[in-house]
Amino acid sequence: MTSGRPDLQRRMAIWYLKKYHPGCTNFLYQAPIFDSRLFERQKELILTDSFFSRAMPRIDLLIELEFEVEIIEIKASPKLKDISELKFYENALKHDNHRAALLSKPKRLIFLTVDDHKSIEIYAEEFGIKYIYVPEHELPPAAEIYLGKL
Repeated sequence: MTSGRPDLQRRMAIWYLKKYHPGCTNFLYQAPIFDSRLFERQKELILTDSFFSRAMPRIDLLIELEFEVEIIEIKASPKLKDISELKFYENALKHDNHRAALLSKPKRLIFLTVDDHKSIEIYAEEFGIKYIYVPEHELPPAAEIYLGKL
């Protein structure tokens, strides 16, 4: 489940896809990560019970491109600690056997927000994370999130 404002988060995801990858269909919104280090003994249970997919950590927006994978964390009210989530997702994705095709591709970490903070931007850059601020007025209208496009 998303924290904060899921409607705003979905609008930011739509904005990012339209601006940076128009026409892209190879993405997952709220993609669960199945870190094999955590569930070695419960593989059958994970594959059959949808509860585990809801309980797993989720990448806000996961985009598979031809030569790389983008891991995007989307926050309406960012905090410094949110930057570490991207590093966690990058590490956990290396151990997700359900996404074996992504393992060999380089990962690009992106932090997307509507609440610009210079200190968070500086902190993100120190970890090699691209920080993108999008003004709220540039987001698609709220009605667009209900059109089944994301």
